[in-house]
Amino acid sequence: MVYEADDRKVGYFKVRKPPARPGVSLSSGVAAATTALSLVLVGLAAAGACIGYQIWERRKRGRAGMEQELVPVPYKDLKSMDSSNNSFGA
Repeated sequence: MVYEADDRKVGYFKVRKPPARPGVSLSSGVAAATTALSLVLVGLAAAGACIGYQIWERRKRGRAGMEQELVPVPYKDLKSMDSSNNSFGA
């Protein structure tokens, strides 16, 4: 829209829609190329998701393995041990 400083210039205008052309569609080559490109992109997205999930699982298993290594073996009762070099005097 254009602003006009003169308030006497007031009016209306019509906007015509272009005539609709029935049956207009993409050519078969363009449609096939669009479909092929879409399938390639969907395949790449699926492959990326699978690889990302595998990496995530591997890291999760690695963290669990590290935690399992740090779990101590159950302690023996030190009082029941008859050792000659027992430094814990009772």
